[in-house]
Amino acid sequence: MKPIEVIHAYTDAWNRRDAQALLATFSDEGTYSDPTAGQGLTGESIAAYAQKLWAAFPNLSFQTISIAEIADGRVATEWLMHGTNFGSLNGLPPTNLPVELTGADFIQVENGKIRSVKGYFDSGAIPRQLGLQVVVQPTSIGPFQFGTSIGVSLSRPIAPGAFSITWLETSSNEQAQQVKDYSRQVVTEMMGMEGFLGFTAIILGNRMFTITAWETPDHPRRVMRLKTHQKGIAQVTEFTGFNSVCTPLRMSTTVQCQACGKFVTSRDAADNTCSCGTELPVLASYW
Repeated sequence: MKPIEVIHAYTDAWNRRDAQALLATFSDEGTYSDPTAGQGLTGESIAAYAQKLWAAFPNLSFQTISIAEIADGRVATEWLMHGTNFGSLNGLPPTNLPVELTGADFIQVENGKIRSVKGYFDSGAIPRQLGLQVVVQPTSIGPFQFGTSIGVSLSRPIAPGAFSITWLETSSNEQAQQVKDYSRQVVTEMMGMEGFLGFTAIILGNRMFTITAWETPDHPRRVMRLKTHQKGIAQVTEFTGFNSVCTPLRMSTTVQCQACGKFVTSRDAADNTCSCGTELPVLASYW
């Protein structure tokens, strides 16, 4: 097969969502690289990457915009990808939103097989189209580390009587992803538990911190009985961690009076009224 014919067969395998046909277009040493897959995938790792995309976008398809052999066996192709997010992507629930992505591949073909694929595209385009945040920031600057956070609150106007605090540090990115996947499931179950008020997680590299607000110090104990929590502890083995339950010394919320500008705490507000006699805005939930 001529190089361009090989690329047509490669694209056709993607569009038919046929992992074995896709692998058949590569040589035994063939590699695949792109901004999200990483560098130098080979063999079954290529198939696994494709299957992950097909699972997230079951109707995934590629349209060839242009294709040309620019050197002996070296092909440049511009493509347009379409798909709908009907499946889970990186552990997130499907959004059912359509996506469109443009990109280019530079492909080396030798003896009728693909020796290498190097793909180029905007790795933030699909997340943005799915309504996801694309955060660009350094890992660290001097003593400061940067990461991400998530939170959930039931917005109940109850002062927490306890906080459970944990940190967990894994030995690899794979283990960190496992912790994140199990944590999402555990928090979803916790939201239906008696005494749960809210949850915040902070992620700094492979170290993860959680703070959970409860009505009383006894309520957090029930988390240990959740089957998902037990399964996660059994599956994620390469980590170090810490957990505790703390009771607050003092809890109050603060709001500014729109008449006099005074900041009033929930401890000082009588019947939600400022000392100047003006009714205060509704105090925010504690958590």
